[in-house]
Amino acid sequence: MAIQVSGTTVIDNSRNITNTVNVSASSSVTAASFYGDGSQLGGVGADGGGSDEIFWLNDQTVTTSYSISSNKNAMSAGPITIDSSATVTVPSSSSWVVV
Repeated sequence: MAIQVSGTTVIDNSRNITNTVNVSASSSVTAASFYGDGSQLGGVGADGGGSDEIFWLNDQTVTTSYSISSNKNAMSAGPITIDSSATVTVPSSSSWVVV
């Protein structure tokens, strides 16, 4: 699979896709979907020293309201504080576990 970037155009000939993106020297590019096994994604997964991938990190305070999707579960390492202006919604078909 070959993906080409030319200015603000991204071309993926293997899937016959051409997209236009707005990019400047200080911009980040956000994708709506990804293809493949994710092995080339960086900054995703556990953290640690050297080549160790031991620690999964999460924030300690919920500052923005969040709803867990139905039939999905969530996990956080605690303690967790929920700001008075935020709510966490857990549907009856889901679970949120704080360990």
